[in-house]
Amino acid sequence: MKPVIRGNSLYTIVSGPSWTQAQANSLLLGGNLVTINDSREDSFIWNEVWDGPSRPYSWIGLTDSVQEGQWRWISGEPVTYTNWAPGEPNNAGGAQHYAWYWNAYPGKWDDHINQPNNVKNGIAEVPLTCTITIPSVVKEGAGIFTTSINISAGTSTLANGAVVYWKVSGITSEDLASGALSGSGEIVNGKLEIQHSLIQDSDSGERFSVSVFSHSFETNQIGTSTSATIQEGPLPSYSLSGPYSVSEGSYVQAAASTANLAANTSLYWSITGGGITSEDISGVLNGTGTTDAFGKLEIAFNINNDLKTEGTESLEIKLFGPDGRFSFSHTLANDLTTEGTENLEIKLFTDSARTNQVATTTIAIQDTSTTPIPTYSLNTSSSSVREGDSFSSTVSTSNLPAGTTLYYALKGAGITAADFSSGSLTGSGSIGPDGKFSFSHTLANDLTTEGTENLEKVLELPLPTSPLDP
Repeated sequence: MKPVIRGNSLYTIVSGPSWTQAQANSLLLGGNLVTINDSREDSFIWNEVWDGPSRPYSWIGLTDSVQEGQWRWISGEPVTYTNWAPGEPNNAGGAQHYAWYWNAYPGKWDDHINQPNNVKNGIAEVPLTCTITIPSVVKEGAGIFTTSINISAGTSTLANGAVVYWKVSGITSEDLASGALSGSGEIVNGKLEIQHSLIQDSDSGERFSVSVFSHSFETNQIGTSTSATIQEGPLPSYSLSGPYSVSEGSYVQAAASTANLAANTSLYWSITGGGITSEDISGVLNGTGTTDAFGKLEIAFNINNDLKTEGTESLEIKLFGPDGRFSFSHTLANDLTTEGTENLEIKLFTDSARTNQVATTTIAIQDTSTTPIPTYSLNTSSSSVREGDSFSSTVSTSNLPAGTTLYYALKGAGITAADFSSGSLTGSGSIGPDGKFSFSHTLANDLTTEGTENLEKVLELPLPTSPLDP
């Protein structure tokens, strides 16, 4: 049978078989046969001391052996409560001077002779001593500290195996970095140890107080509460640093530094910004990690070449987490898009919900790219030709995709289709991978004296509103 505790008393089973022998064995433990002071204690003993439905006949510490009819507790405490079975005590046979739990009336008492055949055990009550040991000063942010609940009963380690319940007061759950405000545990080697750590905050004048109870209802306290002053540690500080300005396509690294915080703490980051989408980033837009032994955390990604004119974009990188020192790095892609200067804003938060901002820094991203402007040129194989001669024209372009169609026209004073034996006055062609295309003409020999004629070649853009002169 495991011992049970109620308030400042431990209850356990001792051997008889006689009442006097059971009392002697109780004295050896440092107690007496049980004294029952009220109905709540009576119900507790009947229901809790014995495991299971079977409850053997058991002696309690009430006797009138000194004077018949004058019942007294062997502990010397006054008799303020009794729970006799109907018609009891009756001193049958003139020798029934000792009280016991009589199973004929479950939970009721009867008087009996000192050494009957049907009683084998007694219930002993042993005073408890409870001491609670807390560090004299509990410091916020200093890591885990241990509270020792020490339980002793009588002259031996009777409390081993008993379950006790504890509660912490003076703080709230928001003050805890680890541990709980209440719990229970089994006494081992005379004690139960519990551990806690406290976060650093701006609260002042707090105390860490521990109380111990014999039941989860917390109505029967064991011993008295013990408390310790909570020393306010220096408040956490945060800073973010990085380059003042970077260019697209460059590798960016920034660092966040904290002070007065524990290492190996989870941090959270996310990447946002005006015009920034997942298409702009090679990788994920948010993530998490823990600080290393040096208090650092690194993250990295690339910004893609999107070839789009998007206007000004701003890239915002948010970092979240209460503790440690960490850094992160990114490569900003040269996206060949005219966007203007972009602002990369880095924010640091102390919570995973990203609500409590503690530091920020901004890096200007200089736009090194411009939206490419197409260029065009038109050249002929000869600047002067005679009637009957052939000549070719070559169109050269840049910053245009292969396959783009361009249009040309041949004009000039007195120039008509009759002036050409091959080739037409208008036409089109598609540029090749080298950005070029060519076309040819042959001048007719018309045997007419016309004087020198000037031929003008005109090249039109893919979506022109008017021809462009070369």
